Amino acid sequence: MNDPRNESIIRLLKETKNEFLIKLLKEDSKNPCHQLKPFRHMLLEARQKDPSLSKKPIPLLESEIIQDSDLLDKLEALFREQAFKEYLEQKIEEEKQTNQNKNPNEQKVFNLPLEDNPMKFDTECIRRRQMFFDKLKHFQREQAGGANSKSST
Repeated sequence: MNDPRNESIIRLLKETKNEFLIKLLKEDSKNPCHQLKPFRHMLLEARQKDPSLSKKPIPLLESEIIQDSDLLDKLEALFREQAFKEYLEQKIEEEKQTNQNKNPNEQKVFNLPLEDNPMKFDTECIRRRQMFFDKLKHFQREQAGGANSKSST
């Protein structure tokens, strides 16, 4: 028990036990939902990207947000996008691990297979492009209508 040959092993075991307990207590002291953001904060962040949300007031209470079907639909879309991003990050990590196991100098590009998920990651870009083309058509119609009225006078 007091053998000097075992002192280093006993010290290592005590340090390992202390590190494990400290890590366990840190994780245990956190709120179980610490990674979740309130619905209002998610909508306020989405408002910066989505012009349709900028016109709609965002309620202070989550119960009011849940009662509004438009905001609830937007939240559902936000959660889907977030889940899809996490899924893609996971696929990239898996691809990195398989490439590191093969040969680290051989391949530096990460190829993802085509996903079966019908949700497109660039829905925001497509929606903005569509709004731009709608405004462009409206402007061209006004120009064509304005040209006809000027020529008739």
